[in-house]
Amino acid sequence: MRREPTSRSDLFDEILREQKYNNTNRTYYHGTNVEIGPGEGLRSTSGRPCVYLTTDPDYACEYLKESRTGFLYMIRIVDPLEVFNAKSTEDRGRFLKYFRESEEWKPVWEDRHQAFEDDVFDTLHSMMEEDWLEAARGDLNRNDVIHAVRDMGYDGFFNYEDHRGLAHRPAVGLFVDKLPGNDRMSFDHPSVKLLAVADVTRTEGGFEIGTWKKLI
Repeated sequence: MRREPTSRSDLFDEILREQKYNNTNRTYYHGTNVEIGPGEGLRSTSGRPCVYLTTDPDYACEYLKESRTGFLYMIRIVDPLEVFNAKSTEDRGRFLKYFRESEEWKPVWEDRHQAFEDDVFDTLHSMMEEDWLEAARGDLNRNDVIHAVRDMGYDGFFNYEDHRGLAHRPAVGLFVDKLPGNDRMSFDHPSVKLLAVADVTRTEGGFEIGTWKKLI
């Protein structure tokens, strides 16, 4: 019998296990105010080189931003992807090494040394439990962190999003130009499948999700 998660940390770890080793069993959702046409891929509307998926359809609808209507896509990741997890000892080690040795950050590390090292360690520790929007410390900002993870070769990252009025919803950010086999997420992508789409309407109490239409 499958054990139900008892805390948000348990839930995060369970998602990680399924994502890494049994990822065909979990359904993700992506909300957007941009309709995806045949042959097109998911597009970032955040100004960052990634799109966000979540296991919570209501939370995914929050990505409609200020739009009254939009679209909710049901998605499944069918092949293993390298997703950065700040709770992984190996991933944390690679993160620290990047800031110590990369061409961009090595001069900063050598110049500020202990102070910058503290910033990196504090940021990494915060990323384990906090929304990355708030996790960066000192000289680092969220874009620095996302760029670093992308530059290290990961396909995306796990995050607890903690804004838009919904607390600590687990989400996955996937880099649209880092996924294997294609430079965009599209209907026939080998790792990411768009299963269905539903129209979404914003109401006074939240969102109304229409009838699901199969895409495959």
